[in-house]
Amino acid sequence: MLIDMLSASLAKSGALDGAWAKLDSGQDATVGVASSARPFLVAARFAADPRATLVVAAGEEAADTFARTVGAFVGEERVLRLPDYEGNPFSLDAPPQPRLHGRRLEALWSLQQGKPAVVVASARALLRRIAPAKEEVARPLTLVAGSDLSEEPQRGIACFEDLEHCLVSMGYENSGKLDGPGTFSVQGGAIDVFPGNLAYPVRLDFFGDELDEIRRFLPSTGQTISSLKQVDIFPVREFAQTDAALLRAKRAISKSAETNAAQRDLLERLEDDSHELPDLMAAYLLEKTAAVGDYLSADALTVLIEPRSLVDDALHAYDELSKRTWVPMNSISARIRVQPTFLSCVWACSSIASW
Repeated sequence: MLIDMLSASLAKSGALDGAWAKLDSGQDATVGVASSARPFLVAARFAADPRATLVVAAGEEAADTFARTVGAFVGEERVLRLPDYEGNPFSLDAPPQPRLHGRRLEALWSLQQGKPAVVVASARALLRRIAPAKEEVARPLTLVAGSDLSEEPQRGIACFEDLEHCLVSMGYENSGKLDGPGTFSVQGGAIDVFPGNLAYPVRLDFFGDELDEIRRFLPSTGQTISSLKQVDIFPVREFAQTDAALLRAKRAISKSAETNAAQRDLLERLEDDSHELPDLMAAYLLEKTAAVGDYLSADALTVLIEPRSLVDDALHAYDELSKRTWVPMNSISARIRVQPTFLSCVWACSSIASW
């Protein structure tokens, strides 16, 4: 690839020998270059030493641009985005975001497994409390063509019938007919599923419990585009909706619900099992929470683009979140606390600065 030649030329010049030597020895290094050259330097370092790499930029737009530029150098398949949440995070009626969660969990799993890939996030995307890495909520369902579910059980799947229940537990909806990311349908011995982490749906053709073929297809026509040897299907929600988790959430909210109308509305939603729980509930459902840094492998490389700007981005995002905690409740307004769902901004900023 072109980046390999450019990386070799950069190494030959010796211009960054000092910085690279520090990184090789596990030390921090500071490099001052024009903003237009930063994606190239990340790509060059990755080409010379492929490893799990987390890049933090100020703002979602900057993160998108940075990811696209690095992808142009090293290949789009080696670059992942850890996007921030969309819309009002405190809305009980916020629509599901399976595509967003699928991408986030794919990026988190890549970091956790130490895969050689570049994950790009904004500082504000790091504020949300998430499940600790050891709980493996980001673990995908990996299916291989020619494999037998009964011989290689995973996620409690031992036969074809178990696969439907597994997808539901991962946040997928059995919609009867594919209706975008996060949905699936069962047609005889085949399952069509639209993974939240992919841009296309796949058809899983089974012969009994044996996965005969995996096909990528067009949802509009059903036309097969290509056959796949393997597919990774990532969950489309970032928490487990178990009985124990629901009970824990009810206990956490019940006391404040006595005097806070917004918290009381949360409790009512928990007790109503006819609706999918909104993302707001995640921190209440999790016994413990962690930050994205918990997912970094020991040898991961973290790149902070203008650290001062990152702190500003996190502070501004937290201020915006605080303003949105006021929830209209008929003729009054009630407030949902920020802390259960988001990290303290002081904690988050100090965490960013220490990476």
